[in-house]
Amino acid sequence: VKAVGVDAPSIDHEPYHAHKILLQNNVVIYENLTNLKEVVNKVFKFYGFPLKIYKGSGSPVRAVAIIE
Repeated sequence: VKAVGVDAPSIDHEPYHAHKILLQNNVVIYENLTNLKEVVNKVFKFYGFPLKIYKGSGSPVRAVAIIE
């Protein structure tokens, strides 16, 4: 697994166990995604284009799914 995406504001709550486990294993987390029903049961490529934030630990992204 290279990434996990959810349609919720966060993948978990304090003490953020899922964040720690995933990020320690270099798994990117995409939160607060929308329109996921459009890609259910479809083959697609996902791209998440982050903002360049100096010394940031996270960023909003432009999330794009290209349906094949």
